[in-house]
Amino acid sequence: EHVWVGCQGGSICTFDTRTLELWGLLPGHTQDVMAMTRVGRHMWTAAGHVLLVWANCETSDPHVVQEIHLVGKDILSLHASRSGKFVFCGSIAGFVVLDAKTCATLAVGSVDEGVTDVVEVVRGGSDHFKDSQAAPGAARRGLKSQQHLR
Repeated sequence: EHVWVGCQGGSICTFDTRTLELWGLLPGHTQDVMAMTRVGRHMWTAAGHVLLVWANCETSDPHVVQEIHLVGKDILSLHASRSGKFVFCGSIAGFVVLDAKTCATLAVGSVDEGVTDVVEVVRGGSDHFKDSQAAPGAARRGLKSQQHLR
């Protein structure tokens, strides 16, 4: 078992959680790594406007299998939904929701102050809120969505 740590300069350090020793140093990004999230057997990392999707994150041979560029949106936070279907990216410019399997963009939007962090809140054991429940409150908080999840 190990922990991934994003570093300035774009590297990722992995530490063994049993011995607390450095287990590996992974180059990959060219800017400071600002966010990471685990999605199933993959690790997603963000630096600047670039997302990297890593396979084999549990082994001594993790490697990048996908590179995603979100033009003009420096990513500050990442969150994988509990269902593992979506990855939410937050930036000062707003948010992007990606399909965790295909990496396709599902929704893009903005809020008045920008998005600095993303956390999932599950009510009543359900992973999903109905659009009719979320829309009125979202509108009062200044949510400006250009696309909607289906």
